[in-house]
Amino acid sequence: MNSRLTMVIPLTEKRSWMQLLKQCAIGCACIAALTFIAYQLHFPIATVGFIYLLAVVIASISYGVWQAIFISLVAVCCLNYFFIPPIWSFTVADGRDWIALVSFQVCALLVSRISSREQKIARDANYQRIQMKKLYELSRGTLLFDLHHPPGSQLVQSIRRIFNADDVAIFDANTALLNHEGTWSTEEQQIARTTSSPITTRTTMTRAPRSV
Repeated sequence: MNSRLTMVIPLTEKRSWMQLLKQCAIGCACIAALTFIAYQLHFPIATVGFIYLLAVVIASISYGVWQAIFISLVAVCCLNYFFIPPIWSFTVADGRDWIALVSFQVCALLVSRISSREQKIARDANYQRIQMKKLYELSRGTLLFDLHHPPGSQLVQSIRRIFNADDVAIFDANTALLNHEGTWSTEEQQIARTTSSPITTRTTMTRAPRSV
């Protein structure tokens, strides 16, 4: 069977707007609680800024860079309104306080970006490791095929089981035989026959194509 394998596998999951708003709301609630405690205990500006920065880093690790950016903006507003003279106002009397606010925001953005990038690298490495493990499992499984039965049907079953695909189709151009597992419409079967990639998989979840 002369064919090329194209697998439809998950890369990233899209987050809903409701989830993003919920995460931002949780972050803002944490900033509000920290602001109340710091104001009641009369923390100095440097201490409050460090606490806010720590909260932004935790938000970046837990939620993502965009949520961390939003929370950092909220933290800057709280720092300006409650702790930088004149308090209870967004007016900044001393120019050096502007430098402190800008420095805090830049540090928060840089730390959030670096944290998000390192997390992405770790996720990609783990994703590649999992996919290589699945490919190795598939290659080992082909050695256990029953030679008294056609390999096509056994292969589609193995691909669907290992990669958790909803539907798998294999078209052998030499014999014009289509092996499929799952629910395929007549139109989709025709596409599988005429596609340049004789082995294809389909799934109902959010997927991105990748060739192996």
